Amino acid sequence: MKRKIYPFWVSYSVIVYYPLGIVITAITAIVVIVMVTLGVRAARLNGFVRLWAKFICALALSAVHVVGREHIDPRKSYIFLANHQGWYDIFSIYGYLPNRFAWIMKEELGRIPLVGQACKKVGHVFIDRSSKMKSMQSLQKAERILKDNNSSVVLFPEGTRTRTGKVGMFKRGAFFMAYDLHMPIVPMSVDGSFDIKPKGSWWIKPHPITLTIHEPINTDNLTHDNMQEYIDQIHEIIRKDIER
Repeated sequence: MKRKIYPFWVSYSVIVYYPLGIVITAITAIVVIVMVTLGVRAARLNGFVRLWAKFICALALSAVHVVGREHIDPRKSYIFLANHQGWYDIFSIYGYLPNRFAWIMKEELGRIPLVGQACKKVGHVFIDRSSKMKSMQSLQKAERILKDNNSSVVLFPEGTRTRTGKVGMFKRGAFFMAYDLHMPIVPMSVDGSFDIKPKGSWWIKPHPITLTIHEPINTDNLTHDNMQEYIDQIHEIIRKDIER
């Protein structure tokens, strides 16, 4: 379905959103790269980077409403799995999820000037999807980060942004990680991001975002045999929330 064009928001995107967003993002990335290079622990920069993410949401004139914060303990580690509607899934999670975490993201994002270097500096993990073996090696690296830093991890199990707004099929990588680490999985629903900037569109249109943090799901009984049941359960939790 072709997106309706709103001349005002196209103009806003060109004149305000992209110029200001690119400058602020570049400054943020440079500060992160320099500070970590000088020996500042990445964890100490979390608040600074959260401010950047919140600013990008504000720049799109899109308020973020968080539901379910009471379901998680910011001091504990989880595997957070969210649907992927668009860019603003990233900004809303980065800005408003209280836990310290590492992203697991596609390798192509690591090639973005400054942003890619900053992400590597703070410990985010890039997935090499050229083969199953390399993908698993990337996930194993993420597991080591979780163990060493006692942090959480965030993944989009669909693997890519939706083109329809609906929740796509989930890949199994995150669930193998949960099996290896026996860490609880927290489903998260991000709704509204698709309306701001869907895949294939370059201009933004403000829309409120709801980030829903669902109750953690224990994985102590997760096995290879019942893994699909966990996948289906978590997919259904997110799908019902998004498509209600």
